[in-house]
Amino acid sequence: MKKNVILLLSICFCLTFLISACRGETDTQLESSYSDETSENATSEPDKVVSITINPDSVYDPESDYDYMFREVSNGSCAARSDKGYYFINKEIIYFSDAGKISPIPLCNRINCTHDGDGCNAYIGDQEQMNISYCDGYVYTVIADIISSTEMSPKLLRIAADGSSKDVVLDDMAITGCIVFHRGYGYYASSDYDISSEDVISHTRLMRLDLSDYSQDVIYETDGEISWIMAYGDYLYINVSKRLDKGEEICEFDERYYYTSTGDIDFKEAPLPDGTSQAVMSFSNGKIILSLMFDDLSGFAWLTEPDERDNVIYISDLDFTDMTEWNTKKEHISMGTDGNLIYEDNFVRFLYGLDESRSLEISDKDHNKITTVDLPVSYNSSARYGDENYYFYLDESGESLYYLDKRTLSSDTVELTSVF
Repeated sequence: MKKNVILLLSICFCLTFLISACRGETDTQLESSYSDETSENATSEPDKVVSITINPDSVYDPESDYDYMFREVSNGSCAARSDKGYYFINKEIIYFSDAGKISPIPLCNRINCTHDGDGCNAYIGDQEQMNISYCDGYVYTVIADIISSTEMSPKLLRIAADGSSKDVVLDDMAITGCIVFHRGYGYYASSDYDISSEDVISHTRLMRLDLSDYSQDVIYETDGEISWIMAYGDYLYINVSKRLDKGEEICEFDERYYYTSTGDIDFKEAPLPDGTSQAVMSFSNGKIILSLMFDDLSGFAWLTEPDERDNVIYISDLDFTDMTEWNTKKEHISMGTDGNLIYEDNFVRFLYGLDESRSLEISDKDHNKITTVDLPVSYNSSARYGDENYYFYLDESGESLYYLDKRTLSSDTVELTSVF
């Protein structure tokens, strides 16, 4: 599978096309408690609160599983979740908030702590925070001591979920990108770089970190780049990108997608439809939801003359069996679903001047509009759409975090509430 990517647009393609919808015969696969009465409320007078009960994912366990619904670009997350509440990073501090109401406090139980130095359990310093995760009683983040303009020393920091302790559990990680935590293990890519080579990345290892003793082993190797890692249920998924050509404006890549059972590591290539140039995937209630691109991505053809197959949403079992066409999406709209509601982000339309402002349209499972959310201006997008309680949104600077309480939606246009 090949794709031609304009260098200046390569990030855009990684951000676009979140994923998708639920209706028709597949409603039994993605169960929703969204009622007919709720659908009627969606078209009632402005500011009427819409009563919605959203079922949590039946496979996802917030205590041990990867928070796929909060994933930012390249696996990083703007939020982490446990069965007690949510965790966030803001500047130099890690915060906790109860699930009932977003009201963050520093994750530190030290009496009279000022939360401004290493003695504070919530303080992580002025580091390059790559992401935040929760797994089995601990909050994890990767911090990096900056050695020079081209060198840094990443470390894995662990903080007890109650703020009672903080310690570095892994020094000098050879990590590329972010780490994914899932059911007792951490997974991350480690790449060798050769700046004299056109490929730059010459070799990549997929590392597995055992959280019981922080021992590591290599479970996969490639001469390409592992662009992202995801985990769901008993499966692990990766995207491997290999650069095939170099030009002044256009690079040609080979994009492939692999999966394995976490219990018996044996990576297999995902059997995607012929002609697939890119795939974006998410999960809901034991199913993979796929948004595929079949376009020749040379120039702007994908924008002006898109392939009609790009608007088809696919659903499959977790090993890619029983893949069927499931639904459709609008052109140049990024879509996500929590198995109950559909979220349509106009990121691409805004980026290329088709829309004047950022917005998120929320609909029921049959695409009946409930509300529109005004989004702060940002050229960032991601695969997140939140859990059964909240939708989180990170602004352009990466410092201001907003949320939407899905339990109190209004049928009128609404604005996000600031976390920080």
